[in-house]
Amino acid sequence: MKEQSKYKPFKIPENYFDNFNDKLQNRLNAKKSILPKNNGFIVPKNYFETIDSRSLEAPKTRIVKLRFYKAYYFAAASVAAIFLIFFMIKTRNTSKVTWNNLTHNDIYIYFENNEINLSTYEIVEVLPIDELHMTDILDDPLDAVKVGNYLNENLTDFEILNLEDYEKN
Repeated sequence: MKEQSKYKPFKIPENYFDNFNDKLQNRLNAKKSILPKNNGFIVPKNYFETIDSRSLEAPKTRIVKLRFYKAYYFAAASVAAIFLIFFMIKTRNTSKVTWNNLTHNDIYIYFENNEINLSTYEIVEVLPIDELHMTDILDDPLDAVKVGNYLNENLTDFEILNLEDYEKN
């Protein structure tokens, strides 16, 4: 905490407040009072008789009406908002989304981000099989040499393939 300053501009005499009430009462009761006998405010003669006529007189000054510009600002803002909404609606893309417009990546991202809770079998049931070609499923078309090499390397029993049924046709 700061120490009190040694400099004190106001000083009170010793024992000043000890008999203050008695001293004040004696000064007020004395014959020669320190309070003035009359007040310092003087009202002109016939002031209150003529006040009505003075207050009813019309002013001689020119009256200037204030214009309210808020109405103009509101009107301009509403017109600007209407134009803005009109251009936003007009410039909106009106092309209809079809399966041909979607890329494979769009469909993949949709299924990745949205939990659909469908199994692979349920999705296959919905797909039209009569319009489906083998090239739609595979990225690279099948090559007979590649298929033969794959079967030779990975298949031990050729009877599983049931090739006899296809040879008869």
